[in-house]
Amino acid sequence: LTLSILLMLCAGGTHAHHLDHSGHPHLFSNCLPEVDPLAYRLIYGKAPNYPKKARQKSIEGTLVVELTIKEDGSVHNPTIIWSDTTDKIYPDIFHEATLKAVKEWRYQPAKDPFGKPLESKRILGRVSFLLEGYEDTLNLGNHDALFARLTEQLNRNKREKSINQINNILAENRLTKVQRASYLYLKAMYLYKGSSPEGEIKNLLIESKTNYETEEFMSVNGYKLHSFAGILLGQMYLNESDWNNAAFELETALRAAREASIQSERFFTTYIQLGIAHYNLQNWCEAYSSWDNAQNLGKKHGLSLPNDLKEPIKFAKSKSN
Repeated sequence: LTLSILLMLCAGGTHAHHLDHSGHPHLFSNCLPEVDPLAYRLIYGKAPNYPKKARQKSIEGTLVVELTIKEDGSVHNPTIIWSDTTDKIYPDIFHEATLKAVKEWRYQPAKDPFGKPLESKRILGRVSFLLEGYEDTLNLGNHDALFARLTEQLNRNKREKSINQINNILAENRLTKVQRASYLYLKAMYLYKGSSPEGEIKNLLIESKTNYETEEFMSVNGYKLHSFAGILLGQMYLNESDWNNAAFELETALRAAREASIQSERFFTTYIQLGIAHYNLQNWCEAYSSWDNAQNLGKKHGLSLPNDLKEPIKFAKSKSN
């Protein structure tokens, strides 16, 4: 089964796309091998409408749909095989809108070597429902207010009291996985601000990750959380010259940010760091694409790339061509 990025739509706060083997779209599609001319290809795929009730209640969600592409390119039997919402009272609130939209998707069907159209089964697509203005908002249920208050105290000089409070919270057995992941990340940030040993910070981030990556497919909260925690973890690996892990974490974090529609100037540095990791791995296309993204983002926010990158960028571009 070949799954590739074929669709990235944004309409009314919703996104839809196909998944690769890991369940995630590629960050730099231009660095992928050439698309198989015999593979199926999406030619029409309108994103679903955001349900009125979900918008009114500020509910976000993500779903994975399995479908069959018939020989004529139509979609047959779309089925939601996994879903997650930020309000557990409404677990199915996006199902109807998603299935209605997916049934209207149309493809150029896959073909055999003689050009005969083929049926493609068990194709996966993810649809995300995300609200503008909620990009950095985690839904932690009864811990929303407490987590927000501890986050506000992050930049204050006296942090020991807050860290002790986080430790007491983490000792509770009633935390959900995403709540535990969030507090582990917050504790890591407190230690980072306090210049604690990087090994201790990295261990907290890795433990946090094991809590929000427990599913085959990541939840909305997981995507948002990893857009922060993954960047800090990637930075830890970068400082150790562990280029493989640095590239993996930074790219996953940026992909998570894209999934959650988070666009921020803080990713300017992340793209630069990702380019450094890929450059050291001699992944020339990914290195140049990372720095190109940093440059484009910098233009929007009045930021410039370091002069030391001019020659590496030129070299990576020449090698990627």
